[in-house]
Amino acid sequence: MFIDVNLMDEIKLHQPKMVSGLYELRNLYPFRCQHLNERGFVSLKLDLLGMNKILKYSLFLFAFGCSSEDEPTEAYLDEVISGGGRVLAFYNAENNIITTGNNPPEIYTPAGDFISSLSAEYFVTKIAEGTNGFYTTGFLTGNDSPRVYVEFYNNEGQSLWLHETSGDSITTESPTISFIDDQVIALYFSREDEAETFETTVHWDILNSQGQLVEQKSVKLAFDNITFPPILFPVKALIKNQSEVYVVFNVTVSDGNDTGGKIVYKLTDAGIEWQKEIGVAGFEEVTNLALSPEGNLLVVGSKQGQAWLVLLNDLGNVLWDRDYGIEPGKNWFYDAIFVNNEIKVAGYSNANNEERIGDGWVLSLNSQGEVLHENFYGDENDDRFYVIHQGSDQRLWLGGWRIIENNGPRFDAWVLTTDLNGNR
Repeated sequence: MFIDVNLMDEIKLHQPKMVSGLYELRNLYPFRCQHLNERGFVSLKLDLLGMNKILKYSLFLFAFGCSSEDEPTEAYLDEVISGGGRVLAFYNAENNIITTGNNPPEIYTPAGDFISSLSAEYFVTKIAEGTNGFYTTGFLTGNDSPRVYVEFYNNEGQSLWLHETSGDSITTESPTISFIDDQVIALYFSREDEAETFETTVHWDILNSQGQLVEQKSVKLAFDNITFPPILFPVKALIKNQSEVYVVFNVTVSDGNDTGGKIVYKLTDAGIEWQKEIGVAGFEEVTNLALSPEGNLLVVGSKQGQAWLVLLNDLGNVLWDRDYGIEPGKNWFYDAIFVNNEIKVAGYSNANNEERIGDGWVLSLNSQGEVLHENFYGDENDDRFYVIHQGSDQRLWLGGWRIIENNGPRFDAWVLTTDLNGNR
């Protein structure tokens, strides 16, 4: 449910105290102003999040230029606070932003200008850029059977087609999507909890770019002749191509004792190619997966308060397993990409200051996982990066949220760009 209130009276952005809760949208792209003092538009949106039952207030501010004494100071976007959740993805040559936290997600320009809301009536979990648009996947539960969706949007956020898969055994954990060779590959899971073997099946459907089903593939993971067979809960998946996928599972023993272990599977058309247990049982979280140009799999996450990376080769052998961060404190990785023989990793750390306030955190690593340099970004608020992306300008685009404490937390989408060395 959404309620929009437009305040168009004599609100001037250089006097934000005129409206309680107003904040300043800074550093506009492609230039930034030191102060915003032109007449603007304010939208107050009340967003009732169905999943978390949290009533959240978000303010959106838009400005239309700088004053005469406030000339542009630089040619690149530094920071934009556009309001409403966190950054889910960047897409197209303009590096437009998709934010989540509002349901449905919303699209903004890098300047924070609102483009549109997606029409998705489901919880979007993954975005994949396509030709002249992007694909979403997600899930919906309720009185009916669980459903997994794939949808294609043009660059303006208009839905062009929707594909639905439903069934009583389908689970809503970690569906993902990829666009490869003009085909859409959608991966999801099903589980037969009533069977003594607790079978989990990994499905990946191949669609053409018009949303028509081309082929369905699946691999069943069963455990026979075991007194207490493990239950596999998928946490992350990555699609390499139409025939090869990777999945990381949490493992729970069916007698109710949670081992908390992590198992990585590589699956192909023929079945299980390999599986590998990683981490220390009960003390790690996996937040993302990435493939190197050589075909190695990077597992991204955290372990016992430290950020954590594991690199496996295409045979499932661990090449290295490393922890990162400053103690004491919490250090998390959320996303990683490979750029020019380096690994760029984004997350947050609260160990960089005495107040234990989170900072956006970016590391550059060599191929062995050794730190080349690291950078912290943010202000007095709690700042986190969830997405790292190399934009069409070859710069690093970092997306996350900034938590503003003002009579309760407010989650504002946050974007920052740097060069490849972390310089703004």
